Amino acid sequence: MEGIFIKIKASVVLVIVMLLMSLLPMNALANGTAEVNSGTKEANSVLSSYLLATQKGDIKQMVALSNDSRVSPDASIVEFYTEILNKQSEQLADYKILSQEVLSPTSYKFIAELTFKNGDSSQVPFTLSNDSGQWKVILTPNSLEDSKYKVIKGENLITGISPKTPTAPTTTSQELVPQALTPLCSWSFTGLTTTMYSINSFNVNSVYSQVLVQGGQAPSAGYSFTPNISYAVVQPHTYGDTVWGYAWHSGTGIYSFVINGQSLTFSNAKMRFSMSFTGDKVDGSGNVYNN
Repeated sequence: MEGIFIKIKASVVLVIVMLLMSLLPMNALANGTAEVNSGTKEANSVLSSYLLATQKGDIKQMVALSNDSRVSPDASIVEFYTEILNKQSEQLADYKILSQEVLSPTSYKFIAELTFKNGDSSQVPFTLSNDSGQWKVILTPNSLEDSKYKVIKGENLITGISPKTPTAPTTTSQELVPQALTPLCSWSFTGLTTTMYSINSFNVNSVYSQVLVQGGQAPSAGYSFTPNISYAVVQPHTYGDTVWGYAWHSGTGIYSFVINGQSLTFSNAKMRFSMSFTGDKVDGSGNVYNN
């Protein structure tokens, strides 16, 4: 009898819940879906406007519709974008938004196919976030380290998957002292707080899918801490950086280490230097060599 009573009680509770649900207005039940649909439309519209501005070379509008943390506040993002867009391989000819994904009520991920004026094309992930009611394209040093990123046609057929260690034999950094080698690129920076790029571009042509990095780093005057910097070989775009390979180095003084890359060759590369945290400043200089 007790079991029958419990079943009847549970049925009554279920009926009451269903009756209460039926009394709710339909718009209350659909409100969550409506908000998602509204957010998707707004984010899609902002991304389309951003890509259209890129296609037109309207850097002012691109900056207004995005938040790019790759460029430090004291640097000129206009100069950064202008240098990139001077290359025909970076000038957008056409674009198509392929898919969208809801990451959260205030964050969406889109996949777009971009075609450039020289005929190159890439599949690119874009993250859009709503900050204080305004949707923006979010760009970071790691934007393209995504399995959805793929160069379909171009000089650097790289994916967004993290670089793998090459199977070819490697040597220790102590043995990698260049013998009268010419640096691919040299740099010297002061007051690094977030992210910087080398001034000069270079091409990797390596036997072991590696480059050798040698130089030094130390806290800027007035600072006392152990610098931890990511040294990366990248190809910067307006929509993020194609990453060939990178390595973190922590310490003060002279260093020598290798960066493992994704391919034997890599064109139009730059060195990118990124701090693991902000608030402190670092000075540094160095060279990168084929290995």
